[in-house]
Amino acid sequence: MGDLRPSFSFGEFICKDGCGLKFTVDDALLDLLQYARDELGEPLEITSGCRCRARNSDTPGAADNSWHIPRDSLMGLPILYAADVSFADKSLRTPENVLRLYAYLSQGKAKGLGLYSNRCHADTRPTRQVARWISAMPQ
Repeated sequence: MGDLRPSFSFGEFICKDGCGLKFTVDDALLDLLQYARDELGEPLEITSGCRCRARNSDTPGAADNSWHIPRDSLMGLPILYAADVSFADKSLRTPENVLRLYAYLSQGKAKGLGLYSNRCHADTRPTRQVARWISAMPQ
């Protein structure tokens, strides 16, 4: 059981370099991820959540101003708006399943949505901008 949503816990989103960066996760992002999880009926794994600037710089292909970097908030802690997500069971990371995940994230109204060979990027950026990209076609 998760502490943020039924299927997601805060620990899944923590920066992987151990920097201890403090942040909160956007409610719309959590709702989006939970929606995809519920529709797919399979556990999902956050493969990349929060990134401090140093971690982001060391991440191949990451945008300099990635939405994985929490943004300052007038209401308190910086807010995380992005996560890379895939199936917790690595045997389910097939092209067909990754495309299904992408479709549900799109139906869930992700503002930013990227398709990779084994995962999807989803974000709920608080802008009017919508972005879609394919980094590597599933094979």
